[in-house]
Amino acid sequence: MPGTLLYDLSNVQISSTNLLGCETVAVDQGKRTVRSNNDGIAGTGAVDKTVHYADAVLTGQDPEEFATICGLFEASGAVAGLTCIAEGRVANAANHNRITMNRMMLLGATLDFVQGSHARTVFNLANSASSASTQSSDEIAITNVASPTIAVSANARGYRLTNAVFNDGANKTPLGIMGMSLQISYRHERIHGDAEFGEIVDVGGYEVTGRLQFRDVTLSTGQTIGQVLSDAGSGYIDFTWKQSQTGTDKVLRVGNVMMHDDSLNLISRRFHTNEVMFSVFGVSGSTQYALATGSDKILTVDPT
Repeated sequence: MPGTLLYDLSNVQISSTNLLGCETVAVDQGKRTVRSNNDGIAGTGAVDKTVHYADAVLTGQDPEEFATICGLFEASGAVAGLTCIAEGRVANAANHNRITMNRMMLLGATLDFVQGSHARTVFNLANSASSASTQSSDEIAITNVASPTIAVSANARGYRLTNAVFNDGANKTPLGIMGMSLQISYRHERIHGDAEFGEIVDVGGYEVTGRLQFRDVTLSTGQTIGQVLSDAGSGYIDFTWKQSQTGTDKVLRVGNVMMHDDSLNLISRRFHTNEVMFSVFGVSGSTQYALATGSDKILTVDPT
């Protein structure tokens, strides 16, 4: 007879915000190991465990909350991280097991739109252990609950990217939008000190890059729209998508964008493709921009 099996995934929550359309929650934890020289013997001389680590990857289909979740981690700063939970049903039973991930820090996030499928959001996390922890379950705890306890909302999945408009003082609008990808990464460092049980993780500045995919070689003043975009100055780009079940369309604005690297691909007996890469900078004039918090920020979703 097998041990306790978990079937399906339900109810993923980051702090007080639900991540809807959950696909996977992958938790990797263990002990860092060190290995010695073999002193001429047949095998490794010694293997020792040092400190506890825990990483997690959460994927879902909820672009509406992408900026909100990034902002939650940004607001938590390097103080204590955020608590994340996920639940899976115990096979052949009514109860669920809950995984509680304590003190999680955001290392990176990705938002992908591909025509013909729901949007996909990915959050890469790392645990920054408490100095009071003495065992793995102090950081990653698994408990039994009688039933799912977190409510979900309707109409929260984005499924079709309908428009992308870049503005550097004037709108520039490629047609035939195929998709986009937005990648966020944080510089980070893992350390441990004295006799502490687990690693301490701290994060620094963000980096945002992305790409826009479309099919449009409309000529304007002798240039394709891809060339126009790559030659343009800095500005912002608005991505509009449709929400599930006739929900209100949403717009993600990415600020302080520099478009570059125009790629045009011709394919035998297929439609051509365009791809324009872009990067984001965090200072404009004397204004410093947060990623997703405050009045001066890179990411906004409207209407929220």
